[in-house]
Amino acid sequence: MIILGMIYKLRIISRDCLVTRWRSWLPLWIAPCLLVASQTLPQQNLPKHEVASLLAHDPEQSDTRSGPLRYGNRYLTPRAHFRVAARVLGHERYYLDPDSAISPVDLLLGWGPMSNPAFLRQYDLRFAQYDRFGYVGYGAPSPPPDQTLNSLTNAHLIAATPAVRDYLLRRVKPGDLIYLEGELVDVLALDTGDLWPTSLTRDDEGAGACEVLLVRQVAHLR
Repeated sequence: MIILGMIYKLRIISRDCLVTRWRSWLPLWIAPCLLVASQTLPQQNLPKHEVASLLAHDPEQSDTRSGPLRYGNRYLTPRAHFRVAARVLGHERYYLDPDSAISPVDLLLGWGPMSNPAFLRQYDLRFAQYDRFGYVGYGAPSPPPDQTLNSLTNAHLIAATPAVRDYLLRRVKPGDLIYLEGELVDVLALDTGDLWPTSLTRDDEGAGACEVLLVRQVAHLR
């Protein structure tokens, strides 16, 4: 599927990933997913310099020992432990698509330069979400690709507990600084056999370049 905007140049890579456009929108599709025991962390009242340090780093990914898990009519296979501190650039609720039962919300997350308000203003960056796509629009000059596309993701979130689900749906808003931790997972639909794979890198493109995250822990950073 292709979503059209005000396009001057358009390079389409895939619905599952990124579309780069000049003075237009960049669809980004990625999903983070976490499982097993979960909890909602209290708000973290950290000094500003510590928050800035967390936001400056790329997401951390490491091996996981968690085994496969059943989630409703889905079968989740954990691939890696994942945690990220990021600015929420977009928050979109889904109700009717096939995956909304397990992933009711997408967060457009930015870290590094994409978490910096001065950087966002410098390139007049604007954000939107629709139909599991994330969109990034910009003016002139165009932002450096290595500081934009590699520093954000439109994450499809699966909550590991009702408390985490409620926190993600009701308390997280655009502009917030948050911490998420859980596991990247491949999701298999047991009724149809459809596979929703997760990406394991931050710089890939094309089909499968998406993080699917089952969220065990979520907290605001202040």
